[in-house]
Amino acid sequence: MNFISAMTGHKQSRIRAVSASPIPGHVFEMDLFTWESEMSRQFLMYLLLAIASLTLVTGCSDRAQNGPGKTGEAVRLESPPLGQLPPGVTPLAYRLSLVLAPEADTYSGVNEIDIQLDAPHARIWMHSLGPEIVSAKAVFADGMEVAAAATVAPETHGVTRLDFDSPVPAGAATLVLEFTAAYNRNLAGLYRADQNGKAYLASQMEPIDARRAFPAFDEPRFKTPWSVSITAPEGDEVVTNAALKSRERLGDGMIRNVFETTRPIQSYLIAFAIGPYDRVDGHPIPANALRAEAIPFRGFAPEGKGDKLQFAMAATDALLTIQENYFGTPYPYGKLDIIAVPDFSAGAMENAGAIIYREAALLVDDRTSLSRKRSILYIHTHELAHQWFGNLVTPAWWDDIWLNEAFASWFGYKTMHAYDPDVGWSRAPTRAALYAMATDSLASARQIRNPINSPADIEDAFDAITYSKGAGVLSMFETYLGTEGFREGVRIHMNRYADGVADVNDFMASLAEGSGSPEVVEAFKSFIFQPGIPNLDIDVSCSANDAGLVTITQGRYAPLGSEIDKAAAQWQIPFAMRLSGPAGTRMVRQFLTERVTEIPLDGDCPDWVLPNADGAGYWRFATGSDN
Repeated sequence: MNFISAMTGHKQSRIRAVSASPIPGHVFEMDLFTWESEMSRQFLMYLLLAIASLTLVTGCSDRAQNGPGKTGEAVRLESPPLGQLPPGVTPLAYRLSLVLAPEADTYSGVNEIDIQLDAPHARIWMHSLGPEIVSAKAVFADGMEVAAAATVAPETHGVTRLDFDSPVPAGAATLVLEFTAAYNRNLAGLYRADQNGKAYLASQMEPIDARRAFPAFDEPRFKTPWSVSITAPEGDEVVTNAALKSRERLGDGMIRNVFETTRPIQSYLIAFAIGPYDRVDGHPIPANALRAEAIPFRGFAPEGKGDKLQFAMAATDALLTIQENYFGTPYPYGKLDIIAVPDFSAGAMENAGAIIYREAALLVDDRTSLSRKRSILYIHTHELAHQWFGNLVTPAWWDDIWLNEAFASWFGYKTMHAYDPDVGWSRAPTRAALYAMATDSLASARQIRNPINSPADIEDAFDAITYSKGAGVLSMFETYLGTEGFREGVRIHMNRYADGVADVNDFMASLAEGSGSPEVVEAFKSFIFQPGIPNLDIDVSCSANDAGLVTITQGRYAPLGSEIDKAAAQWQIPFAMRLSGPAGTRMVRQFLTERVTEIPLDGDCPDWVLPNADGAGYWRFATGSDN
């Protein structure tokens, strides 16, 4: 790198000229204050002009260092990040090419990642856990290249550094990473599962296992288009997130499958299924008022089990249409594949356009019980809900994965109630909340939105507090704000952050705007930023037949023998109470924002009151007892 820079110290100014060529590493350094007084200004100017001429002569070698007009010290962060990757490097697009043979033990690939750098970088941190990067380089639009060495930092869950032979300049570049990897055997990343003597490939990338399949910037805040090509044996089904664009026979029994470019999605939503799967071509999901085009729809199952897909496939059109109408946004991903794989670590995974299921969570035969069928449809609605909430709009970081899962859980119940209203799905969020209260009543309970500082924290976020308490809290606020106001907030959120990322503060702002209730923000915060269950002591008194008073004192619920400090927490509670008296039966709704709230009942002395009238409040209550 050839440059002249002025550096100012506390006591002196210094002109430093560095020439990388034709004398590599040679440094001319002049301290202005040590020059002899008779040194003429003309000589100084002559020397500077001479150095500048070296810059012109050797300028062609600068591209790999700083690029035209780009100067400054290159970034070289020494310690591996334990949480989020450092700022300054942003992936813009992926072009991933894989050669996959299910019967083999290993595979190979090339990942080309377009990036934008805010400053020159001598080192870039990214993720790779398992794949061996055999070649790495940065390539620029003018054809110049800078080689890099890849090293996985120990005990970091795959945080990997790329050290470049010379700094990569600020601006645009493409990382080209050639790698080889073994198929995972623990149902993570890109893994192999065998069934009936046949080998199948499947994937599970959430939360942070895309890095086990290929090198990437494996964080939810990075959403980019992906262009994928997969070379696989002829006769195998090959499925990923996007529709097939072209196929090319390579003459060695292998076929190169090239897929359309996806909408921007995060790395944990990339999906693969390769092998002797049965394919069932479903009827395209018809166009509607929101969507001018039909959605191609297919199902996949291990060999010989394709007929067991019919139950879920037959319901998909209706379920997806219910959800489209709620969001007011068409299904985002062009095609929909549902895939039962031979072995899977979770119930299902919401990969964009290619949802993967454990066999028992999707396949139905004549021996499947009614309750199991209902469970299968609920799981299906949960994963479909994620196509909008989680995929189209994504959490910026893992501390808001609870909102992903809580929303899909709550909205899955809501979808099933619309689809099958006579079964009691409308009460499911309340049942889920009661289930979560067993955990939430412990002194060790965590808050819903927990800080995420390490990979272990991410794994801890997938529990009953996330799914069941989160769904119950959302149900409570929907009930209080009203169905229309809550839905309008969700629609605002979808439109505002489509193809992007958002956090819970963004969601709360959308709810406040859609419902016209700004007070919902602080109330929502009080339920997600502290653990525990509100406990309400409710006292009703009447000084006259037409003058009643309801006094509500709140604290934290503590089971018998618990060391929980009941007075250490306070909530802003969306409270609903039904009462009946001389003035008739009516509903009282208001936010309880104080430790003690008094609700006058002018003109009425109730015969009875029913706290938590809708059954949706996430609290416990008692009448006339000590809190």
